[in-house]
Amino acid sequence: MSASGGQFLGRIVAFEAADGLPTHGDGFSGEWSDMLGTFDQGSGVGALQWDDYRASGFKMFFVRHDQPDVIYQKYQFSHEWDRSSVRLHAHVIPVATWVPGPATKDVYWEIAYAWSDDGQLVASPAGWTTVNATLTLTPSDQYKRKYCALATIAPTGNSKESSTLLVRVTRLGTSGSDTYADNKTDPGLPQANLALEYFDVHYQKNKPGTVNEAPP
Repeated sequence: MSASGGQFLGRIVAFEAADGLPTHGDGFSGEWSDMLGTFDQGSGVGALQWDDYRASGFKMFFVRHDQPDVIYQKYQFSHEWDRSSVRLHAHVIPVATWVPGPATKDVYWEIAYAWSDDGQLVASPAGWTTVNATLTLTPSDQYKRKYCALATIAPTGNSKESSTLLVRVTRLGTSGSDTYADNKTDPGLPQANLALEYFDVHYQKNKPGTVNEAPP
């Protein structure tokens, strides 16, 4: 408070535990945020299907149960990021007409990823880290927005604010582990039974930004 009773607005200076760089605020630790990445599709057999969602005239990309469909993504991280592990998610809408049989059916994904850090070698995709994830569905999930945790990804020792995460996501539709093989009866290609709403990354932040435009 000032002598006249008015509020004094000063700048709080905090320091990041990782490197001691000053920031222009505190109180951010542990808070989550999310970001959307770029969204590019494969070609040929890996291409996505572009169909109406429920004959509505609203077009969406779909992945098929009879081929390996590929999505390429890039996420450049905010200056708010605390440099901890991040979580990659898919948000999708199952549209197939359920054929009676198993109580549950699975969509099976392969996720390959690598970090692109300033001044560091970017690995060939053949050397990227690869993991798998499963989205389990039930008959009542048709036309419901579903969330699938694809991977928890740790940064490299060189990762910093503005580093980029490179990701390749493949629905392994022809794998024996992908059992969501029912067709849709909506207009469009019947085998394209899973609509893609978006992919995102959740990350934690510990500051509103960095003092340096290019963090060292």
